[in-house]
Amino acid sequence: MKSEGPEVLRLATTINHWEPHVRSFVTTGWTNARGDAMNLVTESLRRNAPDIRTFENYRLRLLLHSGVQWDTRPTARIRDRHPRLIA
Repeated sequence: MKSEGPEVLRLATTINHWEPHVRSFVTTGWTNARGDAMNLVTESLRRNAPDIRTFENYRLRLLLHSGVQWDTRPTARIRDRHPRLIA
């Protein structure tokens, strides 16, 4: 019988580490992956943008980086040199 290699031992350690999480998902059908992903986006933004001084700017930057669609007021059309032709 061969002795177990380091890869097999590492795989067993990983499986033992993740076993409660996998059991929880299988029994409940729910995972917190979306929340963890949003926390990761928030933390990486906080670390990489220390120049944000106001909460409003921080909130807007978070919305921009997280890909949230929000309603904005349409901007007014800027007139150009050539007016539209009216038929």
